[in-house]
Amino acid sequence: MKDVNLNEILLHLTELESKQCFQEESIHQLHSEVYQQQQSIQGLEKTVELLRQMLLNSEQIEGVKFDPKNERPPHY
Repeated sequence: MKDVNLNEILLHLTELESKQCFQEESIHQLHSEVYQQQQSIQGLEKTVELLRQMLLNSEQIEGVKFDPKNERPPHY
């Protein structure tokens, strides 16, 4: 009886170790994905800021304020 319990315990321990290894790998993959997404977001934020500055500079140079409501769609 003691051997059966020991075998069951060892089997259960092995299953738990396997699950823990899988979870660690999943966490590592998620961390990598979140890091890459954060890098992309930061790049996009820089691009948006650069475009905003370019728009503000062009408005100052040309003296015309950009108003998207007054712009005609390209198909007209």
